[in-house]
Amino acid sequence: MLTLLSIITIICYLGAGVDIPPEGVLVQFNNYGSGRCILDRDSLGASIINSGTTASCCITCDDQLFKLIKHPTLDAYKIVNFKTGFVIKNHIVSSTSNSFVFATTLDSEINQASSLIYWKLIPKSSSQPNMFKLQSLATGRVMFSASDGTFNAVPDEDLTAVYWTMIYETGDVTGVSFEIDLGQIVADTPFAAGGGSCDNSHGSSADQTLHVSNSKTVTETNTFERTSGFEISIGAKFEAKVPFVGGAEISSELTTSHEFTFGEENSIATTFEAQYSITCAQGEIVEARCAVFQAQLEVPFIITLKGRKSGLDYYTYGIWSGTSAHNFDCDFYLVQ
Repeated sequence: MLTLLSIITIICYLGAGVDIPPEGVLVQFNNYGSGRCILDRDSLGASIINSGTTASCCITCDDQLFKLIKHPTLDAYKIVNFKTGFVIKNHIVSSTSNSFVFATTLDSEINQASSLIYWKLIPKSSSQPNMFKLQSLATGRVMFSASDGTFNAVPDEDLTAVYWTMIYETGDVTGVSFEIDLGQIVADTPFAAGGGSCDNSHGSSADQTLHVSNSKTVTETNTFERTSGFEISIGAKFEAKVPFVGGAEISSELTTSHEFTFGEENSIATTFEAQYSITCAQGEIVEARCAVFQAQLEVPFIITLKGRKSGLDYYTYGIWSGTSAHNFDCDFYLVQ
């Protein structure tokens, strides 16, 4: 189980196609060129989107959060404002002018069959998977945002100002699970951890016994790295229990909870202690040589996040890489 220690912003990174959020999860549309975000305020019964504007981005502002609702049969989506319930529509002013983007009316009151309220999300390329166009299903025009606040729909061109990214509503980490069955021990290396010597080589007729105490502190490392799903901000801090080696395999149990920073290597110091006896007969020298093993593990994880506004769950998938110290053991050797 994870406990959130800081507010986490979720960013959607796109694959070969746009990574669409679960329906109802709220997102902000950030223009790649201008850095501005689409907004909609219900002011005196009219929407600001009617005037063709965007605003400085504010992830906590309800008027900048939208949900995507899929078309019943096509790969296109309505974009519905969280605060006002208005949908973004592409309205054709004339055949020679730009067609302005605006919020027309409540989603519950609009003709749901109208193609003017649906948009396709088209990724820029596989090499730039976090950028996409918002293209009108009806007109083929794309949303455009300039740094001066101009916001409208323009003919489809490869301009920086027609590309967008989605930033997900602020969420809390509510849980983590590990797919232990898919985990691997990719290496297991012994490290010297002290020892002792019993020397009875000078004629004593009785066995001699030496009592020894050894300790070894080992630094264990842990890294959470995303492979798919929703991106947790690098540097976000949380508490988690992680896998470890028990016996010769990855244990299905987890360690005690520790604090981690997402996307960075985290270190934990673990100290092993052992007490043992070395017995040597007359004329013998017996040495104890101790070692601790450190295994390198790779285990898939799933982190669950809950949107603070929508209350809905979404997920981050990745690989936890960590080291696990285990099997502090001593072997005894007859030297003489």
